[in-house]
Formats: sequence, C-alpha cells, structure tokens
Amino acid sequence: MQNTSYKSLWLFVIFLCISVTMTYAQEVQITGTVLDETDMGLPGVTVLLKGTTTGTTTDLDGKYSINAPKEGVLVFSFIGYDPIEMPIGNQTVIDLRMNPNTSDLEEVVVIGYGTAKKRDITGAVSSVNPNKLENENPNSVQDILRGNAAGLNVGLSTSAKGGGSLQIRGQTSLNAGNSPLLVLDGAIYYGELADINPNDIENLEVLKDASAAAVFGAKAANGVILITTKKGTIGKPTIKFNANAGLATMATFPDVYGPDEFVSWREDVFKSINAGGY
Repeated sequence: MQNTSYKSLWLFVIFLCISVTMTYAQEVQITGTVLDETDMGLPGVTVLLKGTTTGTTTDLDGKYSINAPKEGVLVFSFIGYDPIEMPIGNQTVIDLRMNPNTSDLEEVVVIGYGTAKKRDITGAVSSVNPNKLENENPNSVQDILRGNAAGLNVGLSTSAKGGGSLQIRGQTSLNAGNSPLLVLDGAIYYGELADINPNDIENLEVLKDASAAAVFGAKAANGVILITTKKGTIGKPTIKFNANAGLATMATFPDVYGPDEFVSWREDVFKSINAGGY
C-alpha cells in the first residue's frame, strides 16, 4: 500500500509539472496599433519579444500582429522615439503611443545608404535653407550658395540670366571639369542651375568630400550639390506672390548733331581715313 501511495504522488507531481509547463508555454496572438505624437499610425516600428529574436514591424497604418506567451514582454522601438516595454499578461490587444526623443533625433544623420549617428559621420556637409534667405531676394541658385556654404567657391556671370561657376574646395583638375555633380530630387541633373527657380527650392545640401562618391560614384569626384524642391502639403491652398521692380536708365546721353554739324563730322572722318586728303 505504501509503494502504491508513493507512485500516485509521483504521478501527480509529474502531471502538475507538465500542466504548468504547457500553461507557461502557451502563446496568444497579440494585435494592436502604434501611434506617433500626433495620433497618426507609425509605420516601421520594431515589435520584439524581449529576450528572444522573435519580432515584427508595423505596417503603413501602424498595425502589427505577433504571437507571444502571456508571461512575455513586448519591446517597441523606433528611431527618434523612446523604447517602450509592455508586459502581455492577459491582454490580446495592445495599443500605445510612442514618445519622441528629440535629443536622439538631432544626432541622426540621413545618408545615401541608411542612417548613422552624427558623431560617426566623418564627411563634410553644408546645409543651406533658402527659407532663411528670402530677404536676400536671390535671382539664381548661385546667389543662394554664394557666401552661405563654407568651402564652396561661386563665380560671377555677366549674362542676363545670371549664374556662375561652382568649385568645391578650389580647383581639383587641370584639364577636365571642376564643376560638382548636381542631384535634383534624387536624380542626376545635367541642366544649368540658372534654369532652376530659387523660389522652388526647399533645401540645399553640399557634400564636399570623398564620402559622396560612395553613393554617386566617380561622377561625385568634385563634390555633390543636393537640391530638394518644395512639395505640396495637406491643408488649405496657399497662394504666394513674389514680384520684383526696377528702373533702368542710361548713364550718359550723347549729343545729337544737326545737319551742318553732321556734314562737318563726316568730313573729319574722311580726312582721318585718307590721311588728310579727299
């Protein structure tokens, strides 16, 4: 009888352990929506089960779905926002709002092949915001760059439409061209800067060293000027009107000869041509 009691006790303990293990390992499907500070769906947020490599990302509407045990913890992380840890428990729907971390966001630099911390960037980049230069009333893109981007030499042009040559860190070639590569809204631009309306420009970036070649190849040997034009925004239509006025006058007014003076002037001309003869 005693042996039978011990066997029954051991079977009960084993059954209890199996039940606890199955309960702990039971997974549930967790769904939810991740919002930003403006209550808009935040796409690309990483949702990771803490302590594992199991995870997913939110879609364009900020929605996600993941299978995880009830005892697990979900970690929500996104660049520029504070990470959030949420215990699952008995929840099957977890919605949350991410809090922006402005100090971290200022240290992030977007480059052609991803993102990196500002302290890890060794390249020389100058940024010019034309919105701050509206009072200068630029007539061309060269007028925006002249004197506002360090290491960039902007020449002068006497033509009516303005312009001027561009050199990044001086002359870099004896026979070939020295002009930097122009990239307009992500596409290489082979036209002239004078053809671009400076009032249509949102931002200018000047890449001044060899790191630019990592994205644009050998064409970027003389540097790169990235031009971003203004885009439409959601909201009420806004009409902006910009006009320039000027006055052109002659510096001197030549005297007009009368009939006798004109004949006398012509005589003097022919005398000078024929060395005093007629």
